[in-house]
Parts: sequence; C-alpha cells; structure tokens
Amino acid sequence: MREAKKTISLWSVLSSIIKARANFGQTVNLLIEKHGRLSFLPFRVGLLVSSAEISEAIQRKPSEIRKVDFIHWIDPFRNNAVAQNGEAWERSKRNMVRAFSPVAVTKLYSGTIAAQVDLFLDFLGEKANDQFYDMSSAMERWVFDTLSVLTFGVNPNTLQGDNLDYFRALLSDTAGGVLIPVFFWKTFGAAKRIRTFVDECYTKCLSDFESYPDCALKEMIKINASTEEGMTLSAREIQDNLVAVYRAGQGGLASIASWLLSTIGFHKNAQERCRREAVGLTSVPSREHLKNSPYVSAVVKEINRLWPPVPFLFPRMMDSKIEGPDFEIPARKLLLVWLPLIQRDPELWGADALTFNPDRFLKESLSYKRAESHATMTFGTGQRSCPGSSLTVTILEFLLIKLVARYQIDSRGDGLSASEANQVRPGKGFISSPKPLRIKVKAAKTMDVIFSAGA
Repeated sequence: MREAKKTISLWSVLSSIIKARANFGQTVNLLIEKHGRLSFLPFRVGLLVSSAEISEAIQRKPSEIRKVDFIHWIDPFRNNAVAQNGEAWERSKRNMVRAFSPVAVTKLYSGTIAAQVDLFLDFLGEKANDQFYDMSSAMERWVFDTLSVLTFGVNPNTLQGDNLDYFRALLSDTAGGVLIPVFFWKTFGAAKRIRTFVDECYTKCLSDFESYPDCALKEMIKINASTEEGMTLSAREIQDNLVAVYRAGQGGLASIASWLLSTIGFHKNAQERCRREAVGLTSVPSREHLKNSPYVSAVVKEINRLWPPVPFLFPRMMDSKIEGPDFEIPARKLLLVWLPLIQRDPELWGADALTFNPDRFLKESLSYKRAESHATMTFGTGQRSCPGSSLTVTILEFLLIKLVARYQIDSRGDGLSASEANQVRPGKGFISSPKPLRIKVKAAKTMDVIFSAGA
C-alpha cells in the first residue's frame, strides 16, 4: 500500500489534540507518529508531509508548485512572491532575489546590520552584566527596529505622532503576518495604517532618492527601474513584497536569534570555538571573514535545524501528480510540509539528531554533504524558498561573531542543566522561542580579539 492511501480520521485528530493538550506542534507530531510521514488530512482536503525525500520530490518541480488561493485571498498585502503564481510570481521572485542576494546584503546592508548588532550588545552589557536578565522583550524590539531600518530605511525610535502609530500597527500585525493570513480579519485597521505608512515611505524614497537611506525599499526601486519591460513590478507589488519580508522576518528572526543566544550560552566549548574565529574581527565583519568562519556558520545552521521558527513550509499545491518509490501525491492537494520531524529525523541526521552538534555542517564531517543539502530547509527549498534568507543568515552570523568577540555569555539562569539543554524535544507550539530568555554576560577574556574601529 502506498503511504498516500493512509487517511487520518477526524476522531484521530480530535484524540491527538486532547492528548497533546491542544498544543499545535505536539498534535501534529502525534498524528505523524501514528499515521506515517505522508497522510491524507480529514475530508481528504490535503496531505501532511514529514519526509525529506518527499519534500525534495515536490521542490524538484518548481514550475508546478502553486500557492493556495483560499489561504491568501483575505491578505491585504497579497501582491507578493509568497502569495502569487505564474508570471506575477516570476517577476516578484526575480526582483526579490536580486535585492536580497548575498552580494547585495554584503554590499548594501552590512554597515547597518553591524550598527544594529552593536546597539543590542550595548544594551546586553548594560542590563545583563554579570547578572541574569530576561532579554525576551528586548530581543523582539531589537529585531523590530533592525528590520524597520533595513526594509524601509526608518528607525522607529525617531518617529512621533501618526508615523509611530503606523509602526506600532506593523508590530502588532506581525503575529498574523504572511504565516496565517486568514487571521487578518482581526487586523484590518492595522493593515490600513500600515498601507498608509508604506505608501508614504515609497513616495518619499522616489522624490528624494539620492538622500534616502540605503534599505531594501530603495534597492527594489533601483532594480525595478533597470529591469526590462515585462518584468517590472508595480508600486503595490514592491510594497507588498517588502511587507511580506518584514512580517515573516519579525517573528522568525526573533525566534532564531533567541535560540541562538540561549544555546550558545549553554555550550561553552561551541562559544570558545566561535570566539577563536572572531580573532581580527573588524567593526563591520567582511564577507571574507565570515567565509573563513565555518564554525560560526555551522552554529547558525544547527540552530535553524533544531528550532525552525515556523513548523511548516507555506501550504502549496502541485499541478500534476508526483510519484516516488513508495509514495504518490495526487495533483491539486494541499501540502503541509512539517519541518520539526524532518529536521530531527535520525535516518537523515544520525543517532545524534536531537543533539546540538554544529560539527555536522563542517566539511570534514562524514555527514557534511547530507547535512548541507538540508541546511536551509527552514527557509524552504527550490524556487519557492524565502528570498530573505541571506539577510536573515547574515544578521545571525553578525550577531554571533560580534557577541562572542565581546562577551562571555551564560544562559543557565533558567534552571536547566547543561545536559538537559543539550537534548531537545520535537517542536511544540507555533512560533517557538525560549521564554524567559535569561542571559548573563561579562567581558571576553580573549585579549587578541581586536576590533579595528576604522575598518
């Protein structure tokens, strides 16, 4: 029997919800454990996928992957690469990839990212200097400020009056984001305020382009002006794509960054290995320095593997049937790719799948090729992957390498032992983060880690 024939009954869903005490993540884990890694959802409306092999088969046919209309129709910012199909999707994706490519991120945004990281580290040193301090709210606010500057060229701390209210609306609206757009019925008022503000930013950037701060909005307008006819984006498409990146990044980046600080505080050996790669670091880390910091990169990848901020990839459909050795996916079925079990599958990652082990992503590792091929699944794979992934990874790498160069960090104040922190359980909840995020820092003892302020 092919796995796709296994149908989850409504009673099984209800009993799993009760057993998991209404926890979303644990409910899905129970269903997959009981029914297999490719199963029909109740009423045969879709499929629940938790197999890397099946997910790869889906992503190998990018031209046939479609967004699901009924999930996005209520989203007031739906003119973006996440919610589009066909020619509109190709145009948005192409322009977004150019605006957020690794080269563009390094060239245009590195200085801003480094400055924002320094602000966060200053705050960390003030509040958590040799005493445990809950950084949960500070992390969320820092990510909010950082993405505001990078995306729209606006620092919320400088705003007053209506503009500040617009930004507060943007922050409050993030919970729905592009992740659960069906919840936008709760936030239409906020969406209207956001639209007004983004329109104002767009108009101001056009009218005063040269003096407008470097940001994704400015880069998108510049790229669009030089794009050949037929592939350009409308003003609304540019704005909606940037709002989508902002909303997805707000919750996702805060989650990953929180797990990064919490985890590196437990693992002193990993912290010291990152610190050794920070020797000679400049105030704005160069692309070459990051390329020569493989362990820092491996830590970021391992954090993404263990704690994906969102447990599933955006729901999609396939235009045609997909067949594999032991599975069959019918056409036009809703696909929910469940990441936690893929990211922690012992068959894929080895016996230590539930253990924090960045070494699996180093080239000398026996499992490097297998690990590297799945390293970015948190951001999706193939043509439908997140265009903002390079920006997110760069922010995380800057945060980690500048953090360890400046501080020794400890996160044992939440009562967990180091051995308990080393083992993780399958994901639970929706957007997860370690709360409270209790952190303690003191100046790093390594004296040869020198910042060149003028570099």
